Amino acid sequence: MAKNQHYFWQFISRITKLQERDEAPLIKAFADDDVARRKYILSRVCDHLEKDKFEPAPLLNKKLLDIGSGTSTIPGELVLRGALVTALDINSHVIENAQKAAETRGMDVTYHNATPEKFALETKEKYDIILCLDVIEYTQDLKSFIEAVNALSSEDAVVVITGRSHNMIARLIYKFMRPYTQRPPFPRRLRIIRRELEQYGFKQTHARGLTFSLETYAWHKCKFSRLRYMAAFSRKANT
Repeated sequence: MAKNQHYFWQFISRITKLQERDEAPLIKAFADDDVARRKYILSRVCDHLEKDKFEPAPLLNKKLLDIGSGTSTIPGELVLRGALVTALDINSHVIENAQKAAETRGMDVTYHNATPEKFALETKEKYDIILCLDVIEYTQDLKSFIEAVNALSSEDAVVVITGRSHNMIARLIYKFMRPYTQRPPFPRRLRIIRRELEQYGFKQTHARGLTFSLETYAWHKCKFSRLRYMAAFSRKANT
């Protein structure tokens, strides 16, 4: 507890100096955890597939669905690891920009302007890997969202979820960061999401926290979900 309190006050002290000097590098770094999330996704998916993550293309020909992809670079980077990537987002503007960025970088990502619920009704595809990265807290109906995830997943699929933690320290820090980060409209703890997934036979196989270093201006994995969490689920855990 004392360590968490020290971290909190150190963080707040840094933020309160924003008007005194340029802290733009801190703000930019705090808002970007793609590197940490990408490493976690690759590790967890490769473990699930029993592949070596250091192979050139460990996800070769695996169908991957990124729900609520936004402008993240993660879908394109996983194409480079061999995945056949489809990305969904409800914002047509975001889809257009992400498509252009992917094409510019030579990354073959198929984008759809749709919710997972709508997409599940329109396609017969089943996906080996489903990513729900910081999206569940922006969906109003959790039950219908998880039902769509189940409908879109293959029998041996792995689902990776990331989001904000909701402990006291995380809530306070995000409150101070509110001018620079968007507050999700439907905050949900991981245990609530886990309970819904378990109804479809998914079991949590792994979980890690993320903490932000004020020394390196980077996100790092930690045992407990101090500020953010990452978790993987699959039905393989039942066999």
